[in-house]
Amino acid sequence: MKFKTRWVVLLSALILLGSFSVLKLTDMLNVKEPTIAENLTLDTVEWQFERPSFIFGGDDSPFWDRIFANYTSDISINQTVIIDDYKATDSEFGGSPSLDFVLDLTASLLRGYVETVNITFYDEHANSFVDLWERGHCILQNLTLVRYSQYNVGRVEKGFINYKGVNQPIGVHLFNPVKWALRTPHNETQELMMRVEIAYFNGTTYKKVVQPFKIKLIADMSTSFENAEIVNSGQLFRRLLGGDDREDYYKIFVENGEVIKINMTPPMQVDFDLYLYSPNSKDFPVKSSTNSRDLMESIEYVADVTGWWFIKVKHSAGWGIYSLNVTLMREG
Repeated sequence: MKFKTRWVVLLSALILLGSFSVLKLTDMLNVKEPTIAENLTLDTVEWQFERPSFIFGGDDSPFWDRIFANYTSDISINQTVIIDDYKATDSEFGGSPSLDFVLDLTASLLRGYVETVNITFYDEHANSFVDLWERGHCILQNLTLVRYSQYNVGRVEKGFINYKGVNQPIGVHLFNPVKWALRTPHNETQELMMRVEIAYFNGTTYKKVVQPFKIKLIADMSTSFENAEIVNSGQLFRRLLGGDDREDYYKIFVENGEVIKINMTPPMQVDFDLYLYSPNSKDFPVKSSTNSRDLMESIEYVADVTGWWFIKVKHSAGWGIYSLNVTLMREG
C-alpha cells in the first residue's frame, strides 16, 4: 500500500512538473512583438540617373552621390544613401551589371528605446537580386543581426535584413553596404525600392516610422532628335562618356516670344558643347556655345515660332557628369 502511494505521489509530481515545463516552453514560443500604436510612412526619397551605355576606361563607373532622408519628432532619424560604383560586368555576379550603395542610418530618442530596424528590398525584374550582409564592412552600434535573406527571395521581394536594439538602446547607428545585381542589359531602365522600418518605444507607446527609397537607373535613349528626352524648366544631370556615347538630345515646348535660357556646366577639365535647334530645322542650330575646356556653355534666344525646340549637348573631350539648366520666360 505504501509502495503504491509513493508511486502515485511521484507520478503526480512528474505530471505537475511536466505541465509547468510545457507552459514555460509555450510561453517562449509565443513571444509577441510589441503592439505598434502608430505607423507613419514618409514620402519616398528618389534617386535616378542615366545608366551608362558602356564604361569608359574600365569596368567601374563611379557616381559618388548621396541622398538624404531626415525625420524629427519624438525620435530623430537621419538616413543617407551613398551611391557608389556602377559595374558594367561584375565578376562576383557572373558578369551581370551591378550598383554598389550604402545605407548609413542613425536614430536616437530623448527617452525610450529603439526596438528594431528592418530593411526590405523590392525589384520588379525577375532575375535581379541583392547581396546584403558583409561582416567585414557592415558597422553596427547598439544593434544585433536577427536574420537576413538575399539572392532572389521572391519574384518582387529581393531580400530583407532585420536588426534588433541591444539592451533597449536610446540610440543606434547602422552602416550597411548593399550590392544590387541588375541582371538587365545597359539599354533597359531598372529600379530598386528599399523600405526602412524603425520601431521604437517613446516611453509611452510603441511607434513605427517607415522611410521608402527609390533607386532608379535610366537607360540612355536620348541619342538623336527622334528620341530626344522631354525637359521642362529646371535642372538635370546627365553623363557623356565619349566613344559611342557622344551626344545627348532634349526637347522642350516653347511658345512664340518666350526667351529660352540654357546653361550647361561640364565636369572639370572636360569640354562639352551646347546647341539649340528650332522646330523648323534640325540641320543647323539657331545658336551654339562652344567654349574651351570645362567652361560653362550658355545660350539665350527669343523663340520666333511655337513648337518643340531641341537642345544638343555634344562631347568634345573628356567624359563625366554635366548639369543642364533650362529656363523659359517672357520678354519684358
